[in-house]
Amino acid sequence: MGPQLSVLLVHHSELPWKNLSQVLKAMGLTPCQAKSCDEARYLMDALEPEVVFSEPELPDGNWQSVLQLAEQAALPINVIVVGKHDDMELYLSAMQQGAHDYIAPPIAANDLSHILRCAMDDAHRRRMDPVS
Repeated sequence: MGPQLSVLLVHHSELPWKNLSQVLKAMGLTPCQAKSCDEARYLMDALEPEVVFSEPELPDGNWQSVLQLAEQAALPINVIVVGKHDDMELYLSAMQQGAHDYIAPPIAANDLSHILRCAMDDAHRRRMDPVS
């Protein structure tokens, strides 16, 4: 994956986001960060990221708000919810409501790379063929 790919992290807490950001940087990406849904809306419009990682709760919304922003974006964006291992209700809700994936840190770099590659490939495919 090259630096032309765009990833947005939407969170207001420090951990595990610092570690996630470091892993993404090690993969050759430069993740942008938003601390609220309002900032995320602006950055989604400006950067048109392929993938957005979202914290479950934000100061002005939650992961569902981020998913809604992604669905309203000009180009397809996949949302990955970052939650806890023991939150099965959040996992099921995120997957049923259209999140591309759900991860729970700590996550191995190889696993994150695979999840991110699948999300980006899907976003690219949908951007190239918007009718499918």
